[in-house]
Amino acid sequence: MQSWAQLFLFLAMTPLVVSTPQGKPQPAKSDKPVPVKPSPPIHEPRKPPNKMTWWKDARFGMFIDFGPGSITGKEISWSRKGSKPLDTTGDPAGYVEDPAYDNLYKQFNPTKFNAKDWVKIAKNAGMKYIVMVCKHRDGFSMWDSKVSTYTIAQTPYKRDIVKQLADACHAAGIRFGVCYSPRDWHNPDYGAGNDSKYEQYMTDQITELLTHYGKVDIMWWDHFGKGDSLSYWHADKFLALIHKLQQGIITNNRCCAFDQTGKYPQLAGDFDTVEKAIGKYQPDRPWESCIPLSDSQFSWDPSGKVMSFDDVIHSLVECAAGNGNLMLGVGPMPDGRIDPREVNVLNQVGDWLRKYGKAIYGMRGGPFPSGAWGGAMYVDNIIYLHLFHSVRKIILPPLNGKVLINHCISNAAYMATTLPDGRMEFEIPEESDLDTDTIIELTMDKPVARVMGQAEVQE
Repeated sequence: MQSWAQLFLFLAMTPLVVSTPQGKPQPAKSDKPVPVKPSPPIHEPRKPPNKMTWWKDARFGMFIDFGPGSITGKEISWSRKGSKPLDTTGDPAGYVEDPAYDNLYKQFNPTKFNAKDWVKIAKNAGMKYIVMVCKHRDGFSMWDSKVSTYTIAQTPYKRDIVKQLADACHAAGIRFGVCYSPRDWHNPDYGAGNDSKYEQYMTDQITELLTHYGKVDIMWWDHFGKGDSLSYWHADKFLALIHKLQQGIITNNRCCAFDQTGKYPQLAGDFDTVEKAIGKYQPDRPWESCIPLSDSQFSWDPSGKVMSFDDVIHSLVECAAGNGNLMLGVGPMPDGRIDPREVNVLNQVGDWLRKYGKAIYGMRGGPFPSGAWGGAMYVDNIIYLHLFHSVRKIILPPLNGKVLINHCISNAAYMATTLPDGRMEFEIPEESDLDTDTIIELTMDKPVARVMGQAEVQE
């Protein structure tokens, strides 16, 4: 009896161990609470990338509007005084010359153009793609088109600018796109009779653009004139043509008459284009705002006011938070250089994106609508809340999970409170130095899903 008592005493004084599957003894679990480490990001199973994935991840691109019209410092095409056939002016089909504008090409000699410099400026600004206007409504071709005599090859400069830019984009790993205006105020065959001659001309030009310059990622249309998009302009044939010539190419929703956008679903392309304005929150359809960096026009304006750094950042955030892209327009000077005023702003934007790009690139807009206060965007179980200058307090709508961690990745101080109804409130003290964009990162306990409701904001 005594030996049994000694055995029980020995066991009571010996630490208990358990064996792990690997056979290594580990101390038995204690009843004391164990500190919880922050949860790592939860990666949702991703769908296989489709042709739009890179574009939706990019969020920021450059639009280049350049040509003989840049010599005047006025808007390309629209400053032309000749007829604007089948357009908003109501002019009939047929070419009517503007002797001054239509002969500017004889003076066009952008000797300081350097495609590598343009691409370097775009990349340094954090832009992921470049779209160049290859033919505007004035009908001038910025490449050596073999079916026209109104091209860069007939200028004093002579060299193919489209080729140089395409080559520079490919070498630098930046996506390249072409903008082509089906409207042509210089070609006498445009809209004449059944349009068959111009249709062949346009087919030939698009074939040149999509077969002579390597990979083209974007075909950016700029509308047909008055007339039915299908029965007269045969726009569906041109969409079929570009997909035949370039596998994986994406296109906007402007391969149609300018007054018929949205009329024919088969002409909708891959994304919507909003010009000179910020698009609305649209989670189910890709879109892009095309906005000039100058406040007056897309082409070079020596007297135009250039957007400020704050305005560009706010525009970029508003687009991304609305689930769209910002394509910012630059207008090179007549000598081929991008205006130093624009380069200065773009350099500042690039510096900002190198710090905070993780809260822009690859994000999806939401999970609730944005507003003038800023916006939110997300990926996996991470939400980035972007608050502009004037915001002092914001209450988020109910989210689909619990916020595990919140912290500011920019410089502002803030206070976070969970309200009795479960919503989160963020307040920035008045004495806090507000950034251009205060960015708060939220880590959720599950992948983020879109929610109903709006944020409540106090300024």
